[in-house]
Amino acid sequence: MLVRRLSAFVLAMLLPLLLTSAALAQTSDQGDAGSTCAGCGVCGGGILVVLLAVLLPLAIVLAINGFIAYWINKDAKSRGMENATLWAVLGFFLGLLGLLIYILSRPERPGGVPPE
Repeated sequence: MLVRRLSAFVLAMLLPLLLTSAALAQTSDQGDAGSTCAGCGVCGGGILVVLLAVLLPLAIVLAINGFIAYWINKDAKSRGMENATLWAVLGFFLGLLGLLIYILSRPERPGGVPPE
């Protein structure tokens, strides 16, 4: 599954480069202006692909990790842990693995009563 995703990612990154060279190799009656415009259009589409393929997943992962860090910090403070910020930093950088480590190692609530 990972190989399939990786190959799709590589193809998505290389496709704009291949299309750019194909567009720039075209000839037209307009001289170099037509091929230059075609190349610019393909490069613009390539930049869009890079933005969608790289920056959007990165933003999603950062948002999820930020939520994990926020939840861990809130939960650790409600349990009276002194190192709640450290756990939140761990949760941000390790993501779901950090959340799992926190859940498995967190202490019981004082008095066993859930927060209101």
